[in-house]
Amino acid sequence: MSRFGSFSRALVLAIAAFAFATTQAHATLYIRTTEYDSTGTQIGQHVTAPVAFVPPTGSILDSFSLGAFTISVVNNLVTSTDGTTHHSEVINMHYAGGTGGSSERLVVEFLGSSYVSPPSSPPNAFVTSNASPSTSGLAASSVAMYSGVTSLTSLGAGAVTFATVSANVDSPASSLTTGIGSMGSSSSVLLPNPANSPGFSLTAPFNFYQALTFSGFTNSGLDGSISAGSSISNTPEPSSIALAAAGLPILGLVWARRRRQQV
Repeated sequence: MSRFGSFSRALVLAIAAFAFATTQAHATLYIRTTEYDSTGTQIGQHVTAPVAFVPPTGSILDSFSLGAFTISVVNNLVTSTDGTTHHSEVINMHYAGGTGGSSERLVVEFLGSSYVSPPSSPPNAFVTSNASPSTSGLAASSVAMYSGVTSLTSLGAGAVTFATVSANVDSPASSLTTGIGSMGSSSSVLLPNPANSPGFSLTAPFNFYQALTFSGFTNSGLDGSISAGSSISNTPEPSSIALAAAGLPILGLVWARRRRQQV
């Protein structure tokens, strides 16, 4: 084989190895939003175009209308490096549907797939989550957040069961955290705050899922928001979970009001 042929072959192999490594390093972020009527029947769904990124950091952002809801900002920010993965989510919404027994329901799901930076020492991993709904404006009597490691690999169009989104946290089920509360009340956090999972074994690659559910709206024609954060690390982090995008709901609501005034 000629020197040129050997060089060409080596170059091809190097490019292939680089492409494989690059492909392996990619993670993907997804958002799926589903609306239900007062009977629990799914009546609408919006799937945000997924975003692939190379860790340590990535983000996905969208705005859209879905039935009685206008989602002015839905955002998922992630950092995955040095054995720790952080997720921060923000949802700003305007609701113009029924209230009480006629209230509609909303589920917003977030997924990050193919993370390759699991906790390494000690061997157990922990999920720590918390969330802060707005305390004025749009009011909902029930807000719930479910977070954990999942076997889901993508979020596409399809049926979503409002009452059982926690079942998506199934690999392992011990990673599940649940926070419960309301929107538009004096309480500004979901409880427990934070929610910590038991320790569980985690290996790469892994996928992380979070769902926020809203129901029992008691008023209409108003704006509401929630900021949420989760961490997957080798210790529970009650004091270090930062809602990195906590300032965004206010900015998003101002943007939403200005947009409606301009229409």
